[in-house]
Amino acid sequence: MAETYPPLRASIIIPMYNASAYIAGCLDSLLHQTVPRDAYEVIVVDDASTDGSAELVRARYPGVRLIQTPANLGFAGAANLGAREARGKWVVFLNADTRLVPDWLEHLLAVAESDARIGGVQAVQIFQWRRPRGTHEETPYYLDLCPWGFTRYYPAGGRSDPIPTMFLSGAGCAVRREWLEQYGPPFDPLFYMYGEDRDLALRLIVQGYRIYAVPQARMWHDHPNPLINPGVGLHKANLAARNGWLAYLKNMYLAEFLAYAPALLAGSFLRAWEFPGPLWRRLAAGLGYFLLTLVYLVPALWFYLVRHAAERRQNLRRRTQPAGWLLRMLLTPAARRTWE
Repeated sequence: MAETYPPLRASIIIPMYNASAYIAGCLDSLLHQTVPRDAYEVIVVDDASTDGSAELVRARYPGVRLIQTPANLGFAGAANLGAREARGKWVVFLNADTRLVPDWLEHLLAVAESDARIGGVQAVQIFQWRRPRGTHEETPYYLDLCPWGFTRYYPAGGRSDPIPTMFLSGAGCAVRREWLEQYGPPFDPLFYMYGEDRDLALRLIVQGYRIYAVPQARMWHDHPNPLINPGVGLHKANLAARNGWLAYLKNMYLAEFLAYAPALLAGSFLRAWEFPGPLWRRLAAGLGYFLLTLVYLVPALWFYLVRHAAERRQNLRRRTQPAGWLLRMLLTPAARRTWE
């Protein structure tokens, strides 16, 4: 990252891979925010797309900075590349398949800037597959870690105050740039994709920062229901299962991790019930993901206790919260309302 920067409030980083069907809607909504346009910059990182996404951005959005990678770096690598070029006081990460309400950035930054203890904030999201059948209801959800270790979707409708969470969704979140300058890239490139935002959130909170979801910062996210659209493939499922272990092992003391491991295993089966679909699909998805998660336990332990042990020790040295604190916060979500 640059050492000096003009007084920009935010830099919005959009990693993009073959997103020609979505990126125009995302940028149109982003470039017409209530925050003055000269207060934020937009950086699109094209991750070696082959569908003309980069050409579309270059032709239609001259005010957007476009960075092209020679190879697919994954979400983590592309987001880190954009963050290195950021000049704003808050670095905002946004998925290309999202559309934003006009005051999205205004509400996100208002909460982010309200307290020096806040390290990150996330938007609430509206998903097509979460809409009750036969209705036009659009309920926003915020994402948070549940006691079983996976990310749950909690309704945010009717809420107005910031909601304390232990998760930052990489689809739409902001991170304090000062923290990034001190501790390096926002996302661990070892994750490549999936689970990298969970690791980011855990690193922030174990270092004493607060994270909030902002109910007024709403956006539509064209994210498919994995039960009905299982096209994520084995490669992505493998990454999600592996990285689920790594995010916790990297940020927990070993005794904490071993005490929490049974809950994580149970959660790998239960997470299928987060998505609407027939019972047989939930059972099949839950069992399959449970088996993958079980298989990756020993490789994950080897990964961070042997191969990358030095990186893990360095990360734990930055932790300011005592042993057992993270485990208690994960297992008792009500405690998050009183962590101030």
